[in-house]
Amino acid sequence: VAMIGNGSMEDAQVWIETRRLPGFVELYIDPGLHTYAQMNLGRITFLSCFRFLPQMVRVARISRRQGNKQRNAGEGSLMQLGGTFVMRQNGVATLRHPQRFAGDDPSLSELVAACRQALGVRRPSIGSKATDAVRRLSSKSAVNTEPGR
Repeated sequence: VAMIGNGSMEDAQVWIETRRLPGFVELYIDPGLHTYAQMNLGRITFLSCFRFLPQMVRVARISRRQGNKQRNAGEGSLMQLGGTFVMRQNGVATLRHPQRFAGDDPSLSELVAACRQALGVRRPSIGSKATDAVRRLSSKSAVNTEPGR
């Protein structure tokens, strides 16, 4: 897993420490925004602020509740939007999700499906052992939820 930021090395260090990233995540810095241009990622505009205002307010509230805040303008370009990409080893993208506004990220199910596709992993079939085990557990819990038990 690789992440690309557009701030300074110092900003990246603070970001890593405050986010507690797992060891397998690699963080790269691109203050010149070359990668963003190559991936055709946009920037926040005056028009997009109004177009996506309800979504941006919702994301900002959630982010604030989680303790996140923009500390200063030295943390890279505030107007640069990011994106989420899942790539196969041959460079072909199984997911390309450029942000339309800050916090516009793919759903977890989209991300998992793209990772499965990139790795060539298939979902278990309906008649699989895992599905049968879930059915057995579901039927047992239904018995245990009867009144008086």
